[in-house]
Amino acid sequence: MADPHTPNGEDDASLEAWTTFLQRYATGYFPSDQPIPRPPLSPHTSPPCSPCDAFGFTFDNPVYSSVEITPEVARRARDFYQQHRYLPPPRPPLELLRERIIQEYDLYSAKQAANIQAAVDLVQAFFGGITTFTLFKHSQQELRAVAGPPEVIDAIGLHVGKRLLPETSLCGHSILAQSDLYIPDLARDWRYGGNPYADELKGVKSYLGCVVSLHVDPASSSEERVVGVGVINSMHLDEYLPPLKADQKKVMGHISRMLETQLRATWEGHSRTREARARRAVSDLIENTLVRPLAAERAHGPMKESPSVSMQDDPMVEEARERLEGALAQDSRTNDLDVFAQLAASLIRGALDEVEAVGVVDLRALQAIKNASGQTVFALGSDTALPAFPLLAWDCSIPNTEPPRFLVNKTSSIFCDLLARHRLSDKVDPLTHGPDVGLLPYLPPSTSHLPLAFFSGDHPLFIILVATSYPYHTFRASDINFIRSMGVVLRARINQARVLEADAAKTAFLSSISHELRTPLHGVLSGIHLIREAVEHGEIDMMPDLLAMTESSATTLEEILNDTLDFGQLSQGRVVGSKAQERDLRETVVRVARLCVPRLQKDAMGNYAVTLSVEIEERDWRATVDQVAFQRILLNGLTNAIKFTKSGQIVITLTSTSLNDSVILQVRDSGPGIDPSFASKLFEPFTKADSFAPGAGLGLFITRALTDRSCPGWLPSRLSLSPRLPPSRVGAQRPRSRWMECRRRIKWPTG
Repeated sequence: MADPHTPNGEDDASLEAWTTFLQRYATGYFPSDQPIPRPPLSPHTSPPCSPCDAFGFTFDNPVYSSVEITPEVARRARDFYQQHRYLPPPRPPLELLRERIIQEYDLYSAKQAANIQAAVDLVQAFFGGITTFTLFKHSQQELRAVAGPPEVIDAIGLHVGKRLLPETSLCGHSILAQSDLYIPDLARDWRYGGNPYADELKGVKSYLGCVVSLHVDPASSSEERVVGVGVINSMHLDEYLPPLKADQKKVMGHISRMLETQLRATWEGHSRTREARARRAVSDLIENTLVRPLAAERAHGPMKESPSVSMQDDPMVEEARERLEGALAQDSRTNDLDVFAQLAASLIRGALDEVEAVGVVDLRALQAIKNASGQTVFALGSDTALPAFPLLAWDCSIPNTEPPRFLVNKTSSIFCDLLARHRLSDKVDPLTHGPDVGLLPYLPPSTSHLPLAFFSGDHPLFIILVATSYPYHTFRASDINFIRSMGVVLRARINQARVLEADAAKTAFLSSISHELRTPLHGVLSGIHLIREAVEHGEIDMMPDLLAMTESSATTLEEILNDTLDFGQLSQGRVVGSKAQERDLRETVVRVARLCVPRLQKDAMGNYAVTLSVEIEERDWRATVDQVAFQRILLNGLTNAIKFTKSGQIVITLTSTSLNDSVILQVRDSGPGIDPSFASKLFEPFTKADSFAPGAGLGLFITRALTDRSCPGWLPSRLSLSPRLPPSRVGAQRPRSRWMECRRRIKWPTG
């Protein structure tokens, strides 16, 4: 151990004493009504600097880098005191709890600011001088109320919102004392003597500080901890404040307790109002999006009345109702998702006072896929041709604010990242301004944004974006739960609509399947009957045509049965097909094309009216592929093209990408094309653009499912089908064409 009589020993003893002192001082160890002993100084510290005579005194480096008092921190504090002759108050160890309290009680709100200002006015009227209220947030101290002679306040530069430098703080010592702090002469107290605010000529002569403390969790009956969050400061510049009398201490204590009670009462009233609004908003959304539409659709089909809000006694919600009805007056699609999303957005903004903008963005263009590690990631669907993600709803109180436009090429990666983070963790963090804040550049200027994503299984549906520009506002857990509840109701509406549509589609399928099965079955039975008659009458020359007719009917019957059975397996998540193995893709394509030639349309003369051609890139086409799935994808695409192409041409193209890691299988036809209104339902089961067309409406759904699946040894694939319109001459009507492309990443043989 170092000798305390040596310089090094003296320095070590001094540092140890300062460390112990600061650790105790930061936790309120010393009584506030007794003199605080100063620890010994080091003989090797720099001499004092010249005193500062300006209230704008600044320091480049903070003395206390954290709430922990280490020997190094104690050394900086000791050296600071030796140079400036006053003690900067340590940071209290309860900063995180204090932050929670400020957020919970919403101490930056206008109502709480009025409560604080009223208490400050009372103290100033009773004690005179200048009175302020300082709120402690993180390591910063900010003035939230000021009272006193205006000319003095202006001269000193005190105003609401001013942040005080921790090193020159007077009230920082009060928050540590955890009780009223009275300093009759700041210049004679070693902790304040050199402080710029305690200058003998024009600084504060006497100081009185009273701590305002609040419960950490006011909603919990088991949480009894009380933490100081701010200080009422009474400062006297012209004369010294005499020692406080008992009635003066009582008045100061009563005012601080009254303020604590008022802050608590305001919190309770605001919380009850907020919770009531939230409950009623959720209830109203359920009533208007689930109960009434379902009852109306079951009784009379799609409902004809617009959704309405039943809460007329709340001005905020009444305003939301009026905005919604105005929007509905211009939109007759009362059962569409965007109308119900607008209702949800209006109710959210009506229930949360601080919220200024709410948006609902449709993310169904994004798909969940498995990466090489087996993790779920999100990517833009290959068949997406949208320039921007659809904005289902937008409700904003900021004047002259245009709805945001989330361009796909600029925001898809941002949305994918948000979706991935939501899937990995249930915790939702608000977004604040910074260099990499994703969606903030596309939203109104705000201090905080809250994104909440919603899924159906692993499939993204939409994201709710909530924005506010209220200073220091932080979304509470109750706010997040409320917004999540609104999103869950909206998601339930989507799922309900899907169930109703699926039920209607299945009903239509079951009602038509008898016809779909009866027609080819009747063809088979009729063919057999005609063949029997031909044999009995010796009309052997009719046999080829009768056999071809019977075979065609049997093939159609087999396709319908296969589609129906495969749909059952795919809808349950089971894999249809065989395991991947090495095959020659050229042979597979040519074989499928030859099998389909007899199905091509013929003209009145019996000649083929459609030309089927195959274009294959010259290369070795041996590859590891799921033979059954690959053949089924091509067969479904080709039979679909044959079904709708009465004349013209069908072209099958097989090529590889420039990186040689994928094959591109295309089927192009010159048929009538696709109605744009039907394009969004193209890959849904039991759907047909022409209800009179043969088939069960499952072919493209199965093709999409086989293309999108991921199996061992395979990487994600993609399928797209889009209408194409060839160039046309003026006055000449040219048929539209369709182009189905299947892009599949495969394994080529090695060696």
